[in-house]
Amino acid sequence: MKRSRRNHSAAFKAQVALESLRQDSPIRSYADRYDVHPNLVRAWQAQLLRQAARLFEEPQRGPRRRQFESWQEERGAASERRPLVLEHSG
Repeated sequence: MKRSRRNHSAAFKAQVALESLRQDSPIRSYADRYDVHPNLVRAWQAQLLRQAARLFEEPQRGPRRRQFESWQEERGAASERRPLVLEHSG
């Protein structure tokens, strides 16, 4: 009987790839442990290594990052409109 195609989550793929890269055991042992083909483990390792640099290339552009950048821009524009004046009391 043919087994149906399985879809693995990104978290599962990352877990298998990271664990197999950290250890000195053969890839076959991870494939057997997680019930996947060894070629999948190799492919996930390669994908993880190729895309790991992206984590450090550019700052994250999530909603909080965009909100912070927007706030910085508004703050910069406001400081240009209202120059800081120090009063001398002496």
